[in-house]
Amino acid sequence: MILQKKDKRFNYFYKENGGVSSARNLGLEKATGKFIVFVDSDDWVEENYLKDFVDNYKNDTTLIIQDLTKEINGQIKINRLGFFVNKEYNFINDFEEIIKNSHILEGFPVNKFFVKDTITENKIKFKENITHKEDEIFCLEYYKTISNIKILNVSNYHYVNRENSATSSHPSFESEFEYLKNYILNIDFMRLRVDETTLLIFKKDQLKFKFNYLIYNILYLKVKDRANRVLNLKKIYDEFISNYEMINKTFIQKVDFFLFRFKLFYILDAFIKLRK
Repeated sequence: MILQKKDKRFNYFYKENGGVSSARNLGLEKATGKFIVFVDSDDWVEENYLKDFVDNYKNDTTLIIQDLTKEINGQIKINRLGFFVNKEYNFINDFEEIIKNSHILEGFPVNKFFVKDTITENKIKFKENITHKEDEIFCLEYYKTISNIKILNVSNYHYVNRENSATSSHPSFESEFEYLKNYILNIDFMRLRVDETTLLIFKKDQLKFKFNYLIYNILYLKVKDRANRVLNLKKIYDEFISNYEMINKTFIQKVDFFLFRFKLFYILDAFIKLRK
């Protein structure tokens, strides 16, 4: 509100707390400019943050990404994206190179320069039923609309992560389930654009960690009642069994999968619970 009084180009909108996705969606709805950038409440940006984006803008099909400076529990870390010169990558032809650096496809929206019309025309919004990594789904949906990624070797955004922030807490099972469902839909869509063999290797690698987190961490951390855990195991089977089948598994996980495959959910639950 102070900025609004000093500069009429700033607009202030109040809404009841409905989560970060709800607030960002309101911002997308109210925005009137050509470009969209995000700055989270705990974070801050240097004076050239917007200038460096604008100076490097070329067309609507190129997503510009800056590096960012991470401050985690008071310690500063330069989160280099792995590119030490300004470089542009074609999303299709250079996909294998792009996925070598996990920071590019991860969900930080705060260091990216989005085009408002692209978001509007493709009906891209933050999923309000996902409370963790919802920004990753937003970015993946945006990636489906672009041709190139340009990496800037500047770090004007300061990302502050505190222990009590939203990013440091575990999501609900329902949120993580919806995240994984949307993640797979977006990754599978990329088969229409990039080399399928490269994508399959990437997908298997990513799903290995995501399924482990959903099944062995979130489900047994958040769901205490056995009947509900079994219902959720069945839900995982119904939605994800073909994707779960493709990932590399340890010997114990192969036993889990055998129980999954034959829908022995109560035995599977007891077997996992025994190991906790």
